[in-house]
Amino acid sequence: MPRDSPRCGLFLILDGRVRFTFTDRDNRRHRLITLTPGMSFGETSMLADMRYANDVYAETTVRVAVLPPARFDELTDAAPQLKLALLERLAAAAYAQADAAVRAVAAHGGV
Repeated sequence: MPRDSPRCGLFLILDGRVRFTFTDRDNRRHRLITLTPGMSFGETSMLADMRYANDVYAETTVRVAVLPPARFDELTDAAPQLKLALLERLAAAAYAQADAAVRAVAAHGGV
């Protein structure tokens, strides 16, 4: 999924590895984080209705479960308790992934 893609779902990785990368000022690509089974991505774009800030690549053959944006939005009325529980889990996961990404950027000299 290229950088600047619109929100397209919440992805739960069932099998395989997914890599997030960024390109620095010198046009070199750097790994931010690699996600493995049980981890998710798409949280930030789903919650904030914003485009992806980084490139996302499959490092291996990947199998994911996807919650499409329309279904995610429907949970507000259809299952508010489920959506609240999902949001709490997504916030915790997004924080952990953001922390790992910040450490990766710092390791590259704060690119």
